[in-house]
Amino acid sequence: MYPTEFVKTQLQLQQSKGAAVRPILSNYINTMYANDIPIQLRYNGPLDCVAKIVRERGPFGLYNGLSTLVVGASYPSYVIL
Repeated sequence: MYPTEFVKTQLQLQQSKGAAVRPILSNYINTMYANDIPIQLRYNGPLDCVAKIVRERGPFGLYNGLSTLVVGASYPSYVIL
C-alpha cells in the first residue's frame, strides 16, 4: 500500500508548492493579475507520477522513505514488549 501513498503525497506536494508562489508574487505584481500566473505542475496525474518516478529513480523509488515509516511504526511495539 505504500507506493500509492507515496504517489498521493507527491501529487499533493506539487500543488502546495505552486500555491505558495502566488502570495509571494502578488506582493510584487498587481493583485489583479496574480491569479493569471501559470503554475507548472510536475505530474499530470497518478499514472504520469508513477512513470516519472520509475524512470528517474527506478522501481524502488516508489518506496522512498519506507524505512523511516517502518522504524517509526515498530518502535511502539518494542516499548510494549
